[in-house]
Amino acid sequence: MESKQTSNQDRGQGASPNKLKRTRGSLNGVVSTLVPSEIHGLRCAFRDALPFPHIQLNHPFDPELISSVRDDLIAWEGKGCGWVERNNDLYSFKQSDALANVGEDSPSLRRLTTYLYSSEFRSLVEGITGVQDLADTIDASAASYRSGDYLLCHDDDLLTRRVAFILYLTPENWEASDGGKLELFSVDPTTHAPSRISASISPRYGSMVLFEVTPASFHAVGEVLDDSKGHRLSISGWFHGKNRLPRPPLEFHSSNGGVVAFLPPLPTPSGFGKAHPLYTLATPSLPFPLLPLLPSSSHALEGWVNPLYLKKATAAAVGKRLREEGGALLLPSFLTHDAFSLVARALGTAPWRHVGPPVLQSYRTLGAVMGGYNTCPVETLLNIFCSESFRELLSNFVKPVVLGDVAGKVRAFTQGDYTIITDPEYLAKGAAKKASRAGLLAKGGSGGGGKVSWSKPEGSLGGGEDEGRTMRTLEANFYAVLSQAGEWDETWGGVTTYLTADTVRESVSPQTNSLCLVLREPELLSFVKHVSSRCPEPIYDFNMQYRI
Repeated sequence: MESKQTSNQDRGQGASPNKLKRTRGSLNGVVSTLVPSEIHGLRCAFRDALPFPHIQLNHPFDPELISSVRDDLIAWEGKGCGWVERNNDLYSFKQSDALANVGEDSPSLRRLTTYLYSSEFRSLVEGITGVQDLADTIDASAASYRSGDYLLCHDDDLLTRRVAFILYLTPENWEASDGGKLELFSVDPTTHAPSRISASISPRYGSMVLFEVTPASFHAVGEVLDDSKGHRLSISGWFHGKNRLPRPPLEFHSSNGGVVAFLPPLPTPSGFGKAHPLYTLATPSLPFPLLPLLPSSSHALEGWVNPLYLKKATAAAVGKRLREEGGALLLPSFLTHDAFSLVARALGTAPWRHVGPPVLQSYRTLGAVMGGYNTCPVETLLNIFCSESFRELLSNFVKPVVLGDVAGKVRAFTQGDYTIITDPEYLAKGAAKKASRAGLLAKGGSGGGGKVSWSKPEGSLGGGEDEGRTMRTLEANFYAVLSQAGEWDETWGGVTTYLTADTVRESVSPQTNSLCLVLREPELLSFVKHVSSRCPEPIYDFNMQYRI
């Protein structure tokens, strides 16, 4: 939901002071020249902006130059050389090499870049933002967002970054319906986590956005919905301070507590920077609606589980496949037709509630228990998955492995939903450095692994949060995609990816009425890819994990 501040930004906040007067001088018309009173007005607008200091400058550069720069970028991207596909749990877009390395074959882009790196422009940024003592260290690269591309919620707070800038080179007829807006998040004063989008800035051709980088500067790029007019091109980067300001660790308070480390999301273009330091935050609790165990009975699964999977020969074949090949194993038509129909109808009317914060995850889960014992098909199926009888069935699949405690949750992923990787030891050991540079991993939340709450049947071993994070598990993920016909289109998103530090092990598309089994070692992480606006229907799953 956009606030009044949002509409101001879409029109160009402070329209009068932002219409800058260009003069010809030593910079040959590259940029406008401001008198002190104009800079003061822009600084006030910058500081007063919500949810954190920012401003959108209307056409600060010479129109002819900007047109030529756009042409240079289109030609450069068309060659393919010097651009990298960035696609992981947090983002999907193309990024150029560092603009400091632009050659003579892109004269207009080189001319603009020279100015962006100049002390004169740095002084102008200091005047507008009020952020003083900026160093001569600047990161800058170009980005191209095509239809379906996006960048999820993050804060840019890394090393000595002080001011972020974005120069939009979108087609001049870009409209709100084309997507790709810069979304700014308010921060919950209690949890210190981003809570909602409170300002939204259109990527207007020729405009430039500046914002102060702080632990609260959470922002995202909304999905590009239509690129038929051209790609959403931009030049962006950061001005650095001479020293990193002392800042307290960012903490997301939760009932579970615990600490995870994360990396900044955007990869530094080649030619800049070193390994990123780690930050810490407390992970919010993940809701696991655990229900009482059904009694063990040879008849408990009849009428629900496809009889094929109750046969010993099937169990032996499944076990052999898991032991010999590893990875993910998808069992199709897992429930009987009648049982799946009952569950499918109930899922469409279940009392879903949203789970966040957006810097970690976004999906729906079930709130309070939906009714009495055995009165709702969704609740009944969750009870079955938590039952001793079902655990015995899975144990037959994974012999000689013995399964212990079980945790489970029912989730709904709709357009715009996702989960992001997080794991303390994985990141703390530096594995994330390898993966993020390879485009596999970024700062994140919980990708279906992470911290879980475990049910503890009488006589079972106890387990705390740390133990839950480091144990071996069997993940059983039941997919309920209601009206899907044929193969899942991966451009819809919603794919669950399993990976280690430097290798993607498996990507699993949701298939209707199927159970996906994955034997998970502690180092195997996962995330659910951002669900695209193209996705025709919600993705429902019962995400179950059984302690080994």
